[in-house]
Amino acid sequence: MFFQILSHYFLDIWGHGKGWQGVSGDANSGGDWLEMDEIKSVLGKFKERIDVVGFDNCNMAMIEVYTTFLGNTDYIVG
Repeated sequence: MFFQILSHYFLDIWGHGKGWQGVSGDANSGGDWLEMDEIKSVLGKFKERIDVVGFDNCNMAMIEVYTTFLGNTDYIVG
């Protein structure tokens, strides 16, 4: 008997958002923000594919943000 276990992964990024300029700023590090290319780079390093990337931030439902992740995830939610 064969069983296939389906795993799906959702990455939720929250905090404040500045759209293409960055997301989830760190006030303790002098105002460092996660940039879209940094997040894309990390997604490429996961062993398993992240199915959905969600942004629970202001200004992140921008086409510029979404196009960054083409090919790295199936769905993006802003």
